[in-house]
Amino acid sequence: MKMLKVLLVCFSIFSLVSCSDKNEDLNKAPGEFTVSFVATKVSTPTFTSTVGVVWTKAVDPDGDTVTYDVYVDDVLKESDLGKREASVEFSGLKSMTVKVVAKDTNGATAIAEATKVVKVK
Repeated sequence: MKMLKVLLVCFSIFSLVSCSDKNEDLNKAPGEFTVSFVATKVSTPTFTSTVGVVWTKAVDPDGDTVTYDVYVDDVLKESDLGKREASVEFSGLKSMTVKVVAKDTNGATAIAEATKVVKVK
């Protein structure tokens, strides 16, 4: 019985020591970044347009590689981009929201978005 108590005490001490409050092992999300729109191109006779979307670099504090997913009005348009630009097609008068999700190789994410009212002349 004494041996069992010693084993339980040793196990309890080991459990407490192995539980750490350090957050250094946690994967950190990529840093903040911004999204903006660039020049719009109108294509006639179809009256569709393309608007460019660019964003600043999301730096990962862990040094992980960051890729980007682009959503237009919550619909995935581009995935796993290494570049920081995309083109979005639209037609007619429309307000569009473009959301860019920066994700690191360990699954942590950061999100930035921009909204624009676009009009085909």
